[in-house]
Amino acid sequence: MKKLGLIIVLLLTVTMSGCGTTKDSTVSGTTAVKAVDKVSTADAQYDLTKATYSDQKVKINYPQINNLSDSGKQQKINELIKTSAINILNDYKDSLSGLSLTMDYEIKYKGAELLSIEYLGLANVKDTAHPVNMIQTTNIDLKKEKLLAISDVVTVNDSFAEKIKAGKYKAYSSDLDLKAAGALNDVLNGLSNQDLLESFKQQTARFYFTNDSLGVSLEVAHAVGDHLEMEMEYKSLGGLLLVKPQGAADNSGSTSAVPAGNTVATASNPANPTAVGTNNQNKGVTLDAQAQQQLNTFFSNFAEVSLEPFAKGTISNLALIRFGIYHNWINNHNLFQTKGDKAYISKDGVNSSVKKYFGADILKNEAPGFNGPDGWTYDNGYYAIYPATAETLKFIQVSRLVDLGGGYFSADLNLYVASSGFTDVNSPPGSWKSMDQSDVPTLAQKLKATIQLVGDNDSKRYILIDYKSV
Repeated sequence: MKKLGLIIVLLLTVTMSGCGTTKDSTVSGTTAVKAVDKVSTADAQYDLTKATYSDQKVKINYPQINNLSDSGKQQKINELIKTSAINILNDYKDSLSGLSLTMDYEIKYKGAELLSIEYLGLANVKDTAHPVNMIQTTNIDLKKEKLLAISDVVTVNDSFAEKIKAGKYKAYSSDLDLKAAGALNDVLNGLSNQDLLESFKQQTARFYFTNDSLGVSLEVAHAVGDHLEMEMEYKSLGGLLLVKPQGAADNSGSTSAVPAGNTVATASNPANPTAVGTNNQNKGVTLDAQAQQQLNTFFSNFAEVSLEPFAKGTISNLALIRFGIYHNWINNHNLFQTKGDKAYISKDGVNSSVKKYFGADILKNEAPGFNGPDGWTYDNGYYAIYPATAETLKFIQVSRLVDLGGGYFSADLNLYVASSGFTDVNSPPGSWKSMDQSDVPTLAQKLKATIQLVGDNDSKRYILIDYKSV
């Protein structure tokens, strides 16, 4: 059986206001254009044409973009789509000669900045016991002409694993409904959080978008369908969700304006808080829900690794390295390689996070050893840690933001500590009164920070300038 593979499925229900008629046409070679698949949306002015990759007993249908104003961009995106679709064959690279495979696609979301595709099919290898139900997905940031990965879309931690299990099951076939058969709970209970988190390290992790939910697909035993999909409403994910298609419904009547490819924690185009409040410098800024969540998530990256307060220009090189290591351990497991009882991350992976969040580079590669509870070593381009799982959750909420002018902002912060099972990190403290008191987060520290909005156009992001205890 293949390793457990998690496919993040960001569900965004698309309004299909008009499907084009199907017309067959023949093209020589292994790829043929089969049909026009027009999905009309208000903000996506392009058509999709069905094409087919065929080789002996392999047939994979996939879409291609037509009528995009930029022909060079259209060609690059179409190559990304085709390559992603055919990559499913990598699962059978040692048995291609005996493989029979048929796959077709469904457009899950079609927008001006994001295209999301799901492929379903059946694979059979000669002389094997049974066929296998297959799934593949493609998610493309059309603006940046790049494929989106799981780490671009969602924060992977224990809280997200719990959200998956509490999600809504979606049967991919009317002939196989685990919930109706009474088997769903047994299957989900057999998957530990660690199983799910480990699956995110796989490059084959797949996901797709619809209009209101984030869904995931778990690889399971053949007896229960080979894979199953769970869906989570965006509003239930809170600060875990990093990307949501522009205009996507949040199930509460409002829509999102976060462009595809912009993460919340390290947003390429963070919501400019002055756009929703006063533009007068040194005066308080009113944050809308999107900007509030962006900033909460940005600052929570520092809280979750227990970053020590520092004044401008005084943060130590070791503190920067420590942030880069443990931030990635919490949020980007795929950057680590495990050997024995240690986990290794390259110096480039660490420095990239330091550059992203602090606007600085590591001065030199150094390590304190393992004398402390969260120490590390450094050797030959790699930092090594002893992996550990936090039992508590630390997060930050911004209580006040002040525009200092010149792209600088001052933020008053409340740092909370809660049990690892607490997930609604963006809910107002007043709403916690109805919770079991043992689950209510504790205000652990008040801080004041200065941040700067840097970069131009699509490269805009916040960096941390100082971080002081009040």
